[in-house]
Amino acid sequence: MRILARSLLMALALGVLGTVPAEAQERTIGFKLGPSFSKMSLDQDEGQKWLTKFTGGGFLSFDMGAFRLQPELTYVTKGGKREVAGASGDVSFDYVEVPVLFVLPMGQGAGIRPSLYAGPAIAFEAGCTGSLGGFDCDDDDRTKLDIGAMLGGGLAFPAGPGSLLVEGRFTFGLRNLVEVGTLKHRTGALLVGYSAVLRP
Repeated sequence: MRILARSLLMALALGVLGTVPAEAQERTIGFKLGPSFSKMSLDQDEGQKWLTKFTGGGFLSFDMGAFRLQPELTYVTKGGKREVAGASGDVSFDYVEVPVLFVLPMGQGAGIRPSLYAGPAIAFEAGCTGSLGGFDCDDDDRTKLDIGAMLGGGLAFPAGPGSLLVEGRFTFGLRNLVEVGTLKHRTGALLVGYSAVLRP
């Protein structure tokens, strides 16, 4: 079932990318990186605090007229930490994440350009360390494929041949990752980056 789910999700992502017309008006390439802030929805949630880690990656953006279609490939660490009665612990999940975002530009011209975006994010676990709230990385009853809904917005500042990017985003984990109990990710990020138009 897990192999089938992965195959279906990858086929969906490739299908979405396949709808990008060859005559798209503009194609942009870029990168983003910054700190990530995550918690987990757990059955034992008392004392949980935000876990600060790192996220970063690259993207392509295609002008579709009223909006832009933006697939990304990112590395992100999710998880959580707990501090109760002087004791502390944390768990970190390393993911390769593939968001497919629909970006709505809010301004035009040569000045500062705000935008909003939303879309699905598929994440594949690459590693796990630690334990928290009754969960341990050695447990085998979890799925390593996460599915989330990503929301965000940002500003693009003209800088040289491209644009300096400043963004904030939040991803709501939609999939329960364990067979017994509850484990879902909640992850925010503050990002800076740079993008430039791909010339023919």
